[in-house]
Formats: sequence, structure tokens, C-alpha cells
Amino acid sequence: MTGFVRDWSCAAVLVALCAIAGCASPPGQVSGEHFPVIGIRADLADGTTNAGQGPFKVSYSDYGLILDDAALGRLTARLALRTWPEGTDVPTVVTIGPIAPSNNNVPENMAVVEIAPSSALEDRWYSLQFGPAEKGIRTSQSFDGGVPGIRLRPGAHPAVRLIQFCQASVPGGKFVVDFSEPVTAASPAEIFTVTQNGVLLDCPSYDFRPQTLFEFCSTLVPGPVTVTLVAGKVHGAGGESLAPGTWSFDTSKLPSVESGCVGYLVELQ
Repeated sequence: MTGFVRDWSCAAVLVALCAIAGCASPPGQVSGEHFPVIGIRADLADGTTNAGQGPFKVSYSDYGLILDDAALGRLTARLALRTWPEGTDVPTVVTIGPIAPSNNNVPENMAVVEIAPSSALEDRWYSLQFGPAEKGIRTSQSFDGGVPGIRLRPGAHPAVRLIQFCQASVPGGKFVVDFSEPVTAASPAEIFTVTQNGVLLDCPSYDFRPQTLFEFCSTLVPGPVTVTLVAGKVHGAGGESLAPGTWSFDTSKLPSVESGCVGYLVELQ
């Protein structure tokens, strides 16, 4: 297949930075003016299941030569692990790694911090929060309408997280699904059905990675669509079957999640 636009590994970063600083300028530069910026990003994506007991890694990167020991200490003091959605603080231990220069100087300096719970986490949802929004601090990761950070669950509870539809240079469109953790399937093409205007679309699978399924629907057009997860077709690493589900929406009204793609974010359960 050619003509598709999708790079999920950096899509969230690009979308957030474009919204904050403008796509024509690199982080830390807007309209030809430079300003100091520190970027924060957790290794895990929001809504990750089977995250384990930690430690959980958070990276700090500078785009203005301001990531020194004092700044890093102040920012890591704002890290918090809390139950979600209740917001109860969980005691943690934070280990700060050394500040080191990047190999390509963009960002110019970076450090990796580890935050670990002081005791075993329960099998439920938690939030890893970076601290309140602050001028000069940037992150592409947020939840609950703008809280900087991510949500995670220690145990294995595989689920559909994001359903995307992407443009193509040929008629039809690309159908992409991201899962909350690595999954397996004997027949990836049988995991989902896609229905439009009462017609079951032919959407053969052409790539299946541990957390992402790629299909192409040759007769797909913008508009109302129903996506159904078929029972018993996909499993988590421990063998558990994903619960069946159905989602209906209008693709022409979905928000953009990256260049050429719109997406439906499935709520956490």
C-alpha cells in the first residue's frame, strides 16, 4: 500500500507541539523567537495496561539549555502517582538519573527519572502526573481534559484504545486500531468488522504488530461507521480474550490525531 500517512510512534508528540508552538517552528522557537522549553514524556502511553509494578520512567528534555540539576530537582518533585479517578496519593520513591547531552543535540540535554511505588500496587487504574501546567514546560501527554501525565494499570487487561481512519492516495481508507497492551490473534482479519450504510465492508489486514492492527477498506468513505470487536478473536499475553464491543461514530466529525488521520479514543474501563 502506498500513499498512507501514519507514524504512531511520534504522532502524539507532533500533534501536541503543533498545537502549542506551530508546526512551522521547532520546539522552543515561534516566529523566529527562541524561548526556553523543557519537555516531559513518560515511556508508557496513556491508558496502558499490563504496566507492571514499576519503576515507571519519565524523560525530561531541554530545548533552551535550562535543564540543570536545580530545574530537574524542582520538576521531579512535582511527579505524583495517584489512584484514578479518585486522586489519592500513592507513596513513591523517585530516582533521578544524570543529565546528559543528546546525540543529535535536539533536545540538547536530557535526563531519565524513575518513579516507583513504595508498596505493591493494586490491580486498578492509577495516574502518573507531571505536575500542574506551567509556562515553559511542555508535554504531549495529558488526560481528563488536560491534566499533564498518563494513566496506567499494573495488571493485564487488554482493550481497544484508539480507532483511526487515515486518508490514502487510492479510493477507500486505512483502518487502524491500537490496543492497550500487546495482543495476539490467529487471524487478524477476523478481529473486527466495519459496517457502513448497512453494508459490511471488505477490510483485509496487511499488518499486525503487538499493539496495532492495520487494515485497508477499499470502499470506505467519510461518514457514519460501526466498528465491532468480534468475541474470541484476539487475546492478551496471558491468554485472556478481549471482551466484544461495538462503537458507532461519524468519521467526518472525528478529531484529527495526526496528519491525514482522524481517531476515536475509547474510554477507559
